[in-house]
This record gives sequence, structure tokens and C-alpha cells, in this order.
Amino acid sequence: MIAYAQNQTVMDPDLLRLADEYAAALLDALTDDDPMQIRDELMALAKLIGGIDGARELFVSATTNANQRVELVERIFGTGRDDPKVSPVIASLLGVLARNNRLMLIAAVSDSYDALLKQRMNIVDVTVRTAVAMDPEQIENLKNTLATRLDITPLIHNVVDSCVLAGMVVQLGDMVYDLSAAGEIARMIQNISKEN
Repeated sequence: MIAYAQNQTVMDPDLLRLADEYAAALLDALTDDDPMQIRDELMALAKLIGGIDGARELFVSATTNANQRVELVERIFGTGRDDPKVSPVIASLLGVLARNNRLMLIAAVSDSYDALLKQRMNIVDVTVRTAVAMDPEQIENLKNTLATRLDITPLIHNVVDSCVLAGMVVQLGDMVYDLSAAGEIARMIQNISKEN
């Protein structure tokens, strides 16, 4: 049994490599499951566990053995019952992590899985700032346009920003496309200044 030091964190490079391996194995093991749905479930689980005071300490306690950790996971997430609170693939991951005293890696596994999934599926985070929330049809149209023009799988994050008077500001990584009224006015002023 591995006893983890009180000050050891998932920032340890060896633990991060382990998290990468678990994430890759999880993604490779998916057959019928939707990888994006598993991503969302894993992220929600990591957020849930990270938001509970004392959860990390409970999961890394040197006083609990593998059977106790597996029992704890089964009790909390219902993984041993007919009505589990998590999908079978996540239940399996939690069981493996519990048996190997690595439940504290769940957030790092989630982050690694997200990055690996994005890389494999050419998913690009796209932040779209608008004055009002975009409706699902507008989001879908923008997704299709970006996918066609840029050959990516865009993951749209709509942010409501009252500073955007009309139109939108689209950000893909370092690239920003200001398609707002304020952006158009700024471009017009710049063009007039160049002419004078």
C-alpha cells in the first residue's frame, strides 16, 4: 500500500503522468459511450469531489485499505447497485482508482481526459461574447459555419457581455474576431485615420 505524504499534490509530475495514463486508457476503452458525455460526467465528478471539504483527505488517507476505499466509492456512487449514480465506465474508473489508492487523481484525470479528447477529435474551445444569450439555433449555425470554414469541431461557450452592443466577439485560442458594432465602428475610425 502506498502512503501519500500530507503535502503531496496532483501537481507531482509522476502523478500527472499517471493521470494521463488513466485518461488515455479511459478514452481508449470507450466503445458505445459518447466521449463528450463521459467528459462532462468526469468534469462534474471532479468538481463535486473537489468541492467537498475533507474529500481529498478521505480519499488519500493512509489508514484506509483498498477494500475500504472500494466500499466507500460503492456507498457514495452506488457502483455496486442496480441504480448507480455514475455511468458504468466512470464506475469502473472509480473502482480502479480506489483499489490503487489514487482517488485523489480524479481532477487530474478529468483534465487530462478533456485535453486528450480535444486533441483526438480536433475540438477547439470557442468563446462567443454577445449582449444577450444566443439561442440553440444560433449556436448550432455558428458551430456549423466554424466547422466548415476552419475544419474543427467547435465547442461553443456563449458569454453574455453587456459591452457587446450588437453582433458578437468570437475567440478561438489567441485569435479574436470582433464582429460587434463597436468593432465595426473601431475599424471605420481606423480606416478614416489612415486616409487622412
